[in-house]
Amino acid sequence: MNDDIVNYVDNCYSCKINKAQHQSDVIVKLSICKDTRNQHVLTFIDRFTKFVELIPITEIKAETTARHFIDRVILRHGTPRN
Repeated sequence: MNDDIVNYVDNCYSCKINKAQHQSDVIVKLSICKDTRNQHVLTFIDRFTKFVELIPITEIKAETTARHFIDRVILRHGTPRN
């Protein structure tokens, strides 16, 4: 039964277009960089291409994440398409 489910999801057009295309996460509390004071790493992953963007940051805030998402993902690669 598991093989049938995997096969169905792999071949289902609706399943493919509705999967999340980007994923973000924050790696926290690393050693503080002396020069830039960065202590965290913001990650963006394109689940289709497996492309990873790693961005050192000093603070974990929604504004920081949004700014980097726009600058590093949207402006470089465009908006996600279905």
